[in-house]
Amino acid sequence: MKKLILIAISALFLALVLTSCGGETIEPDTALTSFNITTPVAATGIIDQAANTITINVPFGTDLSNLVGSAGLPTGATIAPDITAGVDFSSLSVDFTVKNEDASTVYKATIVVGENPLRLALVGGPATLDDITNMEVKKAYEWALTEYGNKAGYLSFADIEADPSSISTATAIWFHYHTTWDDGNGESFALPSGAEGSALQTITDWYKAGGNLVLTTHGVPYLMNLGRVSSDLGPTVIAGNPGLAEQNPDDWGFSYQEGFFESGQFQSDNKDNALFGNLTTKDVTFEGVTYPAIMLSAPGDKKDDAVLWDFNVMVDNGALTSMKGADDPNAAKDEFQTKTSSIVRASFEWDPAANGIELATIIEWLPSGDYQGTAISIGPGAYEWDRVDGATMWLDNVSQLTKNAIDLFVE
Repeated sequence: MKKLILIAISALFLALVLTSCGGETIEPDTALTSFNITTPVAATGIIDQAANTITINVPFGTDLSNLVGSAGLPTGATIAPDITAGVDFSSLSVDFTVKNEDASTVYKATIVVGENPLRLALVGGPATLDDITNMEVKKAYEWALTEYGNKAGYLSFADIEADPSSISTATAIWFHYHTTWDDGNGESFALPSGAEGSALQTITDWYKAGGNLVLTTHGVPYLMNLGRVSSDLGPTVIAGNPGLAEQNPDDWGFSYQEGFFESGQFQSDNKDNALFGNLTTKDVTFEGVTYPAIMLSAPGDKKDDAVLWDFNVMVDNGALTSMKGADDPNAAKDEFQTKTSSIVRASFEWDPAANGIELATIIEWLPSGDYQGTAISIGPGAYEWDRVDGATMWLDNVSQLTKNAIDLFVE
């Protein structure tokens, strides 16, 4: 009878002992009851007593070098290392030992980093956003970070060169670039530092694989560096004001829809195209025709850094062979679209009034050949985020047009 009682007591004692799947036992006086991170993020550890593990989920980008938290310990127990004093989790896992007198248990705490939320990469030459001194670019990118939150992030070309995977989760890259030069003094257009290094190949491969681009102002010519457009079919005008902005008394913008000219002078789907949603229009009268245009720049001091395609010039230099005429005022534009697999979405606000599309300022570059992504180029001189004179009228159109383009690719 006494033997049976001893067996029963032994069984009861074993039932009170926690046994790990690895064979290690956890006695109640060394069992963690909780494990939390409080700094720099708040995270609750999931404790598996059977496996002696703690799983901690943290957001992408969390600094793991000094995680501070708390541990629920039985009376008299201690934990090492001391999570309340901060622990380096850079290796993603740390062993914690809980001791209570002669008993001890080791828990393996593992960090699980969340998915990279980056969907919109803002790219440029300076090392960080704070290093951007060109306010035209800085204001644009600051707006994007506010508008898209943790979906957006700034990456220098050096960042992309150092870590090609840095853009792997992005569905769109926005390259807004602004520079100045004076051809009369022998200076020429130049891309920012690093734009033509190995980062170019990384971005090209990403674009070919289906990544999408929004290229604005002096970022538009990057299409040629990426190989999407040959130099003979590249922009015919890349303007760069070498000094102060020039005074102009007019609103500037672009024309984008048909219905006010001869049939077929503009794509019929532009009126309802997502690029032009929620934009404020203004009626323009030119050569006796009144039509709605979208303005981006109010009267005053304008930089006028236009990047555009003049189809008349392209005919003159032999890039296009079609000549416009009364029967086909858009022959050159149509040939350009066919050759480049593109759709001209907008021209200057005063073009076309009577004689067909002569200038292209906003173009949608469709997937073509090896390039499976789509690009939107926005190059009217009216596209300004930072007016020299501080004017803000029509700035809502600038930001909304940009948002419309980005939203084609970023959910």
